Amino acid sequence: MSLWIALLIIAYVLLLLEAIVPGGVLGVIGFLCLAAAGWSAGEEHGFLIGGIVFVAGSLGGLVLIFAELHWLARSRLGNVLFLGKEISGKSNPEVATEAVIGKEGEASTPLNPSGYAQVEGQQYEAFSEDGYLRKGTALEVTGLDNFRIMVRKKQ
Repeated sequence: MSLWIALLIIAYVLLLLEAIVPGGVLGVIGFLCLAAAGWSAGEEHGFLIGGIVFVAGSLGGLVLIFAELHWLARSRLGNVLFLGKEISGKSNPEVATEAVIGKEGEASTPLNPSGYAQVEGQQYEAFSEDGYLRKGTALEVTGLDNFRIMVRKKQ
């Protein structure tokens, strides 16, 4: 078997593995094997044939990767390897603006001294300046501290 055929086969195997083990290294090595296969074919049969082997091998590699990803995404193995569901939700609660300062609300959880408070229908992380407050206590927003509101028991 010719060296260029062996390099072409190695390149295709590396390109197949690149779809399963992402990171780019196997793809780059596969592309280098394609280039080496073209060079080897050029040395053996002339540089026109080497160029044809490189171009046709590269196109074949692209088709192979596309077909693999198309097939793999719909296979049982692909269900294990690829994320098939969207993740919905919020990573952080709503951050209060200065417009809530002076507003009244209610403790959604016990504030010991931190917890959650509801102000105008919005849930915020809160810090009680009065120390411990029970759930349901009427509150007044006195300020902001980074991502939470500062509250005091309503007088």
